[in-house]
Amino acid sequence: MKTTMKTGIAAFLLLAAISCKKENMNSPSAAAKQPLNTARTESVLHHLGERYGGGIVFLVDTSGTHGLIASTEDLGAATWYDGVFIETGATEFGLGTGPKNTRKIVEAQGYGNYAASMCVKYKGGGYEDWFLPSATELKYLYKNGAEVGNFKRAYWSSTEKTDHKAWAQNFATGDSGVVIKSTTLYVRAIRLF
Repeated sequence: MKTTMKTGIAAFLLLAAISCKKENMNSPSAAAKQPLNTARTESVLHHLGERYGGGIVFLVDTSGTHGLIASTEDLGAATWYDGVFIETGATEFGLGTGPKNTRKIVEAQGYGNYAASMCVKYKGGGYEDWFLPSATELKYLYKNGAEVGNFKRAYWSSTEKTDHKAWAQNFATGDSGVVIKSTTLYVRAIRLF
């Protein structure tokens, strides 16, 4: 009986020690170590302007559990291209297409100091899945920009029009249109959650 009781107490103390281990659950590395708990994930509701996932939430789906996050600051100003006018095939417009466009741009042009590459290299909040927004994603960032703040005049999207032009968003006027890829505009990275 005493052996059973000692074993039970030892097991309880071990379980308590494991349970008390402190980790920041908001860090990507800590979250990656945790088993996926769909019920817990689905119950977390997010809102515009929330600081989350390394940036600020600027778009949330109707479930409140998924959306888009903008980096808290501009990555700087840059051209869309890396010095040579080529078609990259990054022609997607819609929500959720920014990662695909960004990947195509970097695959076609390599790494450099241009808009899409700057986003891929960005590690804000410890996350490594930032991308240049598609034209539609950038439009939503403009519409909900007051929730994020600190915007300059005009920003690049990842949506290409031709070998010489790509879509951009003017945050001063709300207009969007095509701009020559060698033009220097601002860059703001975003990510999905």
